Amino acid sequence: MKNRIAALDVVKAIAIYLVILGHVLQHLRSSNYIDEPVYIFIYSFHMSLFMTLSGFFAATTLKMHFFRLAWKKAKSLLLPCIVWGGVLSVCYQLFIEKAFSFYSLIEFIYYDFWFLKSVFICYILAWIGFSLKLPSWVWCFLVCVAAQFIPAFSVPVMMPCFLSGYILSSEIENVWFVRLMPFFLVVFVLLFISAPNSLFDGNFEKDLLSMGMTFSSICQLLICRFYKVMMGLSGSFFIISVIKLTIWGKKAEDSVVIHYLSIIGKETMGIYIVHSIIIGYIFSKFFNLDTFNMVILNVLVAPMFAFATLLLSYSIVKILTKSKIMSLLLLGK
Repeated sequence: MKNRIAALDVVKAIAIYLVILGHVLQHLRSSNYIDEPVYIFIYSFHMSLFMTLSGFFAATTLKMHFFRLAWKKAKSLLLPCIVWGGVLSVCYQLFIEKAFSFYSLIEFIYYDFWFLKSVFICYILAWIGFSLKLPSWVWCFLVCVAAQFIPAFSVPVMMPCFLSGYILSSEIENVWFVRLMPFFLVVFVLLFISAPNSLFDGNFEKDLLSMGMTFSSICQLLICRFYKVMMGLSGSFFIISVIKLTIWGKKAEDSVVIHYLSIIGKETMGIYIVHSIIIGYIFSKFFNLDTFNMVILNVLVAPMFAFATLLLSYSIVKILTKSKIMSLLLLGK
C-alpha cells in the first residue's frame, strides 16, 4: 500500500511489544516459562496477529510475477536470516566452542528467526494458490491443506492466519467486522481458558509425531493446529476490530500516541530481528529475573524491561538503516 494506514502501524507496534515481552519472560528466567500466565496469554495470539497483518498487505504482492515476488521476499526475509545466522554462528564457535563446524553454521541459519522463514513460505504458497484463478475460498482452503504437510516454522498454523489477513484486507471496511468484536472476544476467552498448558509448549507437536504416524496421533495433531489457529485468529481479530472501531482512519499526526506508535510500527521487522539477538544472545547471559516474585515480574519488571528493549532495538535499527548495505544485509530493507 502506497498510503500507510496508521492504525495498522499501531497494531504492529503493540504486537512487537508483546513479542518482546514474551521473550523477556522466556529467556530471562530459569524456571519453565510455560508456567507464566502472561507468557501463555501472549503466546496464544501474538505471532498469529503478526502473520494476519502480513497477509493483510499481501494482495498487491501476490499479483507479481513469481520470480519477482520470490526475489523480493528472499531479500527482505531470508537474506537477514542467512547473514545474522552466519555472524552469530561464527562468533559462537570462535569465542564459545573454540572450534568451527559447518553443521553448526547451517543450524544457526536454519533455526534463528523462524517467523521470517514462515512468512516467506506463506507468500510462496499463497502465490501458487492465487495463480490457480479459483474462487478465493477454494484456493485458500487448498493452500491451508497443503500447508499441513510443511511442519517447519509453524507453517501449518501460520498459513491460515496469513490467508485470513489476505481476505480481511478486502472486508475490513464492512460493518460486520466491527459488529463481531464481542464474538471474537468471547471465542478467544473460551478457547484460552480451556487450553491445556501443553498446547503452549513448542515441543507439543514433536511429542505427538514421536508417537508415530498413527490415525490417532494425526487426528490429535490436526485438532491441536486447528485449536491454535482459532485461538490466534479470534484474539487477532478482536484487537484489529478494536483498532478499527477506535482509531481507524486517523492519521499519525492526529494524536501523539498514534504518532509514536506508528513510528515503532513501521520498523517492526527490524525490531524483531535486533531484539531477538539482544535478548537471546546478550541479555540472557547477563540478566536473570528469578529474584522477583511472579506478580512483580509480570506486572512491573518484565513490561519495563521489554519497553527498554523495544526502545534500544528501535534505536539500533535506525542506526543500521543509515547504511544501505547494512540495512539490506541485516534488516532486509
